[in-house]
Amino acid sequence: MKKPFKVSTIFIIAVALLISGCSSYKSFIYKNENKEIINGETKKDILTTRSIILEEIFRNSNVDDKLRQLDVAKKRVNIEKTQRNFVFNASASAGVQSEYYDQTKTLIQTSIKAEKLLLDNQNLKKSIELLELDVDILGIDTFMEVDKKINELTIAHTQLKFSKMSASLMSDYLKKYEKNRQLIAKAVASGILSKSKSLELQSLERESQKKLTQLRFDFERSKAFIESNISTSYEILLPELLAKKTVNSSKIFNVERSKEIEKINMQIKRLDLKKFKLSNSQKPTTKFETVISSPLSNDKDYNIFSGLSVQFPVKDGGKSLADISLVESQKEVLYSRKAALAKENDYQKKELNTFIKFNNQQEMLVKERLNYAQQKIKEFDLISKSGRSDVSIVAKEILSAAKLDLEILSLQEENELRVLEALGKTYNTCKLYNFCEEIEAVIARAIEEN
Repeated sequence: MKKPFKVSTIFIIAVALLISGCSSYKSFIYKNENKEIINGETKKDILTTRSIILEEIFRNSNVDDKLRQLDVAKKRVNIEKTQRNFVFNASASAGVQSEYYDQTKTLIQTSIKAEKLLLDNQNLKKSIELLELDVDILGIDTFMEVDKKINELTIAHTQLKFSKMSASLMSDYLKKYEKNRQLIAKAVASGILSKSKSLELQSLERESQKKLTQLRFDFERSKAFIESNISTSYEILLPELLAKKTVNSSKIFNVERSKEIEKINMQIKRLDLKKFKLSNSQKPTTKFETVISSPLSNDKDYNIFSGLSVQFPVKDGGKSLADISLVESQKEVLYSRKAALAKENDYQKKELNTFIKFNNQQEMLVKERLNYAQQKIKEFDLISKSGRSDVSIVAKEILSAAKLDLEILSLQEENELRVLEALGKTYNTCKLYNFCEEIEAVIARAIEEN
């Protein structure tokens, strides 16, 4: 008599296999669950910094988007790592089987399969390294986005600062001019001053008032930009914004420590890993497999297979060689970009130094002109009070001095903005506030968090 099919026997063996093989997997699940709880508690603190400016910038939507991309990239690494683990698959089917015209019988078939990758010529290892490089590259992108926002905020503050100073200066000059307005009106009324000169002065005054209005508008516009990009008040950021330092141009254009060069180096390394994988694509891979299944005949308890399976690619039609050639071409592009960036930085450094040099010379010349104008105001003011001079000359010199004083501030502002432009292009604005290491630390915490 044939032995009955022992489903329970298979079930017991399967459970034993699952328990022995899955103990590490089970602990991994629990570990991740606990870690997730830890993440829930620490997620709020991961972006905490010593700077209000940085905390505001890390809340920015563009920076937040980069951090979310970083999180997605980390999850891809974790998914790829699971390919190292045992994989278990179970299947079952029920139906009828017929081997003769007049015979049918019910049949239940079950099977459990376990497999684990043993040898793949380091392909999995290199795949994980590739994905980890993607995380690091996104970390650099996040740093660059943060620095970009610091640059935008600093430019807005610089424009606000000079607009405020210029508006205050123009107001003071207009107040000085106001003191002479009544004397001008009396001089016109008495015929001492011609109507045409009076109209000329009124035109100059209106031009100065228009400039004052424009400066006040520039101030409000810059302030609105800052406040639209932060969740706190602008005044809270002021101590940090005012404490910014000067940066030497050699540090701005330091190619060795450039984030762009660092990113290109990582992209080159990524292509090297990709080439390694392509070179190994025609080599065999080995897996360990164990399969337990119900028997097809009733005189057996179960079928079991345990051993190695080998996959051996024979020919891919030259695809891998073509892909390797493409990778080499992509590397050449990156090397060319790296060399071009080094040359561009060298040129930009010289251009900035030249601009600052000649801009400072212009400022000195305008200061000399302003000094002459102020001396003339004092002299003509004394003469006009004694009644021996045209009062319109004093008024005109006051408005001319106002233009010169504003020109000096404009040149100083242009200097600062040119430096900020260079810092923005090289992602070095963080050096102004000593933020660079702190930004790196926040991004490192975001990467390490699992």
